[in-house]
Amino acid sequence: MNRNEQRPNSYNMPKQTKNDFTLIELLVVIAIIAILAGILLPTLNSARNKAKAINCLSQEKQLGQAMMFYVDSNNGRFPIANSAYGYWEEHLNEDHDLPKKIFYCPSDVKRNVDDWEGTSGDSRKISYGYNILGLGFTKVGKKDPFSEVNASGGVYSCKLNKIKSPSGMLVLVDSYRPSYSACQGYYLAVPEKSLWADFLPYNRHRGANVLFIDGHATKVDMNKLTVADYSDSDAPINNYSIWSPVR
Repeated sequence: MNRNEQRPNSYNMPKQTKNDFTLIELLVVIAIIAILAGILLPTLNSARNKAKAINCLSQEKQLGQAMMFYVDSNNGRFPIANSAYGYWEEHLNEDHDLPKKIFYCPSDVKRNVDDWEGTSGDSRKISYGYNILGLGFTKVGKKDPFSEVNASGGVYSCKLNKIKSPSGMLVLVDSYRPSYSACQGYYLAVPEKSLWADFLPYNRHRGANVLFIDGHATKVDMNKLTVADYSDSDAPINNYSIWSPVR
């Protein structure tokens, strides 16, 4: 055969390069990626949830600052949660320029600012419940936790200088109302339904974030929020020390 003659086509087939993946190698890479994703995604979700919980605590602290501005402007008295002049959250929003978004916990997936601002808006549908029986209410028959008698005219507003332990009494707590469907926050809270209605603390962060009278906020175990640790008071709220102004 002449050296200049073209070799048969069988000798012109492209050779596999070292950089090509075989099907087995590609499957191995995909399997490794899937394993890494399975390891990393729960960690990323946990970090995201922790960030939301931290943001929630920050929001509660801002609510606490606005609450103290309200108290200072109202002769040392806490707001009446459900007065004819508006709800506590409306006072903080309107009188102290507190953005509505702050009333919604980032982890409260069934509540957002549209609940307040929508065409049928309802400011009660927020993430944080106010300690109504300890701090201020309008309803005949409920007990003033200091005098342990019916509040005059069914209206009660607590004074800051009467509270025995500001660092141990809650103002606000992660909340929900089961009758509104699970996980939906609500603007009032009591430790158990029998004290008022189903305005309850919510286990939103493997515990509930709580704002205290002195302005600090932290996560609290649900048992501490819902289990009575006293039993000698005519005003039932005082049987739960974390909710009580007199304990």
